[in-house]
Parts: sequence; C-alpha cells; structure tokens
Amino acid sequence: MYMREMGTVDLLTREGEIEIAKRIEEGMRDLLNASVPYPKTVEFVIDYHQMVKDGEKKINDLLTGFLEEMEEVPSAGPGSERAKAEEDDDEKPTGPDMEEVQRRMTNLKRQYNKTLKVIESKGRHSKEANAEFKKVGEIFQFLKFSPKMFEELASIARSGLNEIREREKAIQMLVVRKARMPRKDFLATYTDNLTKVRWVDSLMKEKKYKKDFYR
Repeated sequence: MYMREMGTVDLLTREGEIEIAKRIEEGMRDLLNASVPYPKTVEFVIDYHQMVKDGEKKINDLLTGFLEEMEEVPSAGPGSERAKAEEDDDEKPTGPDMEEVQRRMTNLKRQYNKTLKVIESKGRHSKEANAEFKKVGEIFQFLKFSPKMFEELASIARSGLNEIREREKAIQMLVVRKARMPRKDFLATYTDNLTKVRWVDSLMKEKKYKKDFYR
C-alpha cells in the first residue's frame, strides 16, 4: 500500500528543489531579523565572536557561512560541481572566510552600539530605536549560524519566556487569590497593562477592589 501511494506523488523537480531551498533561507532570515530586538540575543553573538578571536571558541561553532539571496541552488547529484567540492573537503580549509566574518561582525557591533545609545536617549520603544534595530537586523539576518549556535539563541528566548510566565503566575496569584480580584477581570485588563508599573496602584483606587487590595 505504501509503495502504491508513493507512486502517486511526483518526485521533487529541480525547480522545486530551488524553491524549497529559497523558502527555507527566507524563513531563517525572517527569524533572525525578528530576534534582533530580543534582549541578549545580539550581545551573545558579539561576545561569542570575541571569544573566537581570543582562541577560546571555534568559528565553526558560531557561523557556517552567510545567508545571501540565492539565484540558484547547486545540484548535489553525482558528478555535479557540489559533489566534486565535497570530495575535496579534506584538502580545503573549512568554515566561512574569516576576513568576511570580521567585516560583518565589526559592522554588527558598531550598529548595535549605536542602537544602544539611541535607546538610552530616546527609549527602547521609540521610532528612532526601531529604525536602528532595523539596521541591526539587516546585518544580523544574513549570518548563517551553526546548529549549535541556533540552539543557543533559541534557549535565550525560551529562558526569557519561561521567566515571564513564572512572573505572570505570581502576579495572578497575588491579584486573584490574595486580593480576590475576579479572574475574568484580571484576564481582561492584564494584557493591556503588562508594562505599566502603576497598574496595581490604579486598581487599589477602584472601589470594587480597594478593600481586598489593602488586606
């Protein structure tokens, strides 16, 4: 049955291979671009590159190349240029070009430092800061990280998300269980007040919550 079903599916064509490869790299670039404003992501990469320069880490653990726009995908079939290149891998140095890595990482660090200065003067959510983050993303999205580094970057986001969830649970427990605010009221108002440190103060002034919040 499996063989019969398999025969009904067309094999991947050369054009299909190119299209899928392009979509994968486009997705990777979009993901990297979106991760730029997340705290500690870019700093981690910059610090890791410094450890590579100091001889503490290997470049292949950081980058494997660059995610440039592809005009075409090299064929991997027998006798192809890609296959021949793989046969000669042992005779050639592996990893990305170090001069190009240095150039891009220098640009990344310079732009990121500029972004931090704008954040300090204008605020993290200002339009000026968003414009600078966009410039950082234009550099960051073309770095082709190793699988190990991708996992490291993902763990930063996961760790931050877990911490946020734990704190949200603690806030909900205090407001709903201790102060006896109805859960439906909490869920209806919390999302719009995530970053407002005076939110609880405003709740304490409302007559329907005031008594319980002072317990």
